[in-house]
Amino acid sequence: MATVKWATPASETTPLTTQLNSLADATAASASSAIDNETNLNRFLSLELTLDTQGGARSSGAYVTVHILYSSDGTNFSDSTSGPLDACQVVVFPLDAATTARIVTISGIPIQPLQFKLLLTNQTGQAFAAANNILTARTYNESVA
Repeated sequence: MATVKWATPASETTPLTTQLNSLADATAASASSAIDNETNLNRFLSLELTLDTQGGARSSGAYVTVHILYSSDGTNFSDSTSGPLDACQVVVFPLDAATTARIVTISGIPIQPLQFKLLLTNQTGQAFAAANNILTARTYNESVA
């Protein structure tokens, strides 16, 4: 009988860093650089959001969304010029109504074997801190032995 295990994840990347600094509430950051999944063909994505201490308390029900923008031809990506499209939202990071720094991780996000970019929106009720805000990513697969 075959055993399904997790395969070794790809190296951690930081698709969004300085784009998040001082990001205003109800605003989308610039999209990340392209992440190439056409070679590795990984099936899952893990995202970790690190937020530095914010200047004021986050709103009750505060959250951050991450959207994925795919490219089926390796050149043109889903349009994000008028804001993120709800159809490509892949994760919501829930946050508490505080000012303190937070780290939130969500794994098991299914992804396609295409190039993609990540787009993040701040829905916390406050602007992000001026520095030390990062979205990290790792892709991974399962292994059958």
